[in-house]
Amino acid sequence: MAALCCTHCGEQVLKSMPDGTTKLRSKVIVFKDNSAVIVCKGCGGDIPFPLKIDDTLVKSMLQSQRLKLFVRK
Repeated sequence: MAALCCTHCGEQVLKSMPDGTTKLRSKVIVFKDNSAVIVCKGCGGDIPFPLKIDDTLVKSMLQSQRLKLFVRK
């Protein structure tokens, strides 16, 4: 996979590593209306990115029980 650069400043946001892994370098990923936008670390510009959340996975994660922490005095 080739490097993907920001259209605003040229910063690499998707980079292939020598060990075969791929890094996504961004400040944050924003999901809205079945699409994703990443925010460039260099300039803060928005870059459309082909990524979608699996709704079934999200529902299962939200329904899992969370452990509560109680502190005894």
